[in-house]
Amino acid sequence: MSAFPTPFDRLTDITNLLAAVRKLEKSSGWKSSVQRITCDRLHFCTALRKSLIDGTYRPGKGFRFIVNEQGCRRFIRALDPADMVLQHALCDAVLLPALTPYLIYDNGASLKGKGMAFTRARLAAHLREYRRRYGTGGYVLKIDFAKFFDNIPHDCLIDSIDAKVRDARIRSLLEMLLAPYSADVSYTDTDFDAVPYNSLADFETSGLRDGSRVLHRSVGIGAPVSQIAGVWYPTPIDTYCKIVRSCRYYGRYMDDIYILHHDRSFLVSVLDGIRRQARALGLFISERKTHIMPLRQGFTFCKIRYSFTASGRLLMRPARETFARERRRLKTLYQLAACGKISVSDYKDLYRSWRQSWTDFDCHRSIVETDKLYRRLLNDLLD
Repeated sequence: MSAFPTPFDRLTDITNLLAAVRKLEKSSGWKSSVQRITCDRLHFCTALRKSLIDGTYRPGKGFRFIVNEQGCRRFIRALDPADMVLQHALCDAVLLPALTPYLIYDNGASLKGKGMAFTRARLAAHLREYRRRYGTGGYVLKIDFAKFFDNIPHDCLIDSIDAKVRDARIRSLLEMLLAPYSADVSYTDTDFDAVPYNSLADFETSGLRDGSRVLHRSVGIGAPVSQIAGVWYPTPIDTYCKIVRSCRYYGRYMDDIYILHHDRSFLVSVLDGIRRQARALGLFISERKTHIMPLRQGFTFCKIRYSFTASGRLLMRPARETFARERRRLKTLYQLAACGKISVSDYKDLYRSWRQSWTDFDCHRSIVETDKLYRRLLNDLLD
């Protein structure tokens, strides 16, 4: 390797590939398919490195399935463990070092040292600073994108990444990794460039698929490259809001955006600009989930309800369905423990883990009521 390694050299560095194996082992080490890799990781990484250098690497087929998450049906394309190792190495050794310097600080998803807790803390800090400067009046603009991951176009995404990475072999590899997400839509004559694309339709619909019409969109959900794509691709919108429009109280968590301002007409103008930026990126704003609302009435962002008391204190309360869902889960766990499918210790640990994540919010009464149900079911198990 030269003294000035290229991005592809960093990807094929055996040290980076071994680090990717350790990362996969930490998250999925209980799977037999992962254990087959980790038991002879040096041989595996050497073979993977050789296939990348020779140009013989091809992604595996993986498998596809649908999950129901809180009433929302999501299409998942799971990767083979070998492909997960490659994507972890690609993200950690190439994409993140090249793209992170161009991300705004208030972009909080899927980055080291950030996450949901970071975004919630930043929004709370923005609200407190806003109250000190402008009081509790003003407005909040909430924006959500429709079918965010499904609508990211491959060519625009690869062009934006290649402008920062500048390596032809990395570009070719990205094209190869994104190609399986393309959808053969020969079975319909719908103009997919005019409406948000739903990958579930391609997964569930039978009919002619002769390759005459292929939609090169979607990055799937869950793959490391897909997560980085979701963080990176809307960066022009972040730049427009933060730099062009000087929105100090702005934040984004993947496809969820908030902006605080004391002037409603300013937020209307910013929203129009975001629509233009999104249209240029091939993204679609969900009008049903996009609102401008008064701060005084409170609002919900990332499952937390934010509001001010009469004295100006900021309240952060979990959304009501959070506790309703946990009560249903407790009853299901109770039934599983009663028939021996899980242990009483598992029942305790699962509830305590959930409970600990909400103790820092303003929801003492709701936690007490849920504790009562937990103890009642636990006593029934112990009797």
